[in-house]
Amino acid sequence: MKKIILFSLVLLRSNVLLAQHSTFGLKAGANFSNLWVKDNSTDYITGFHVGALSHFHLSSNWAIQPELLYSAQGAEKTVANVKTKTNLNYVNIPVLLQRMFGVGFRLEAGPQIG
Repeated sequence: MKKIILFSLVLLRSNVLLAQHSTFGLKAGANFSNLWVKDNSTDYITGFHVGALSHFHLSSNWAIQPELLYSAQGAEKTVANVKTKTNLNYVNIPVLLQRMFGVGFRLEAGPQIG
């Protein structure tokens, strides 16, 4: 895990070497999360995620995008008119390899630690 974190930090800082093809950005959105435990279902709750990213091109069609994200997730359950809510907070570090097709369409995949 230390190697992945170190690799992510190196990727975030490597934009100095590729300054002409690097960008920083912010990312935010909604989460719809649920917990599933054997023989026990819960209801979805709406949370959010927010973070920063660095995007740099390896070529005209390929890029790497490391991110640092905070994500609020969880679930809700009501039993005998008693509502129980579970809140989970995550820090995720995805490192995405992107293949870019045309304007605005990207296919991305990669590991994530959190």
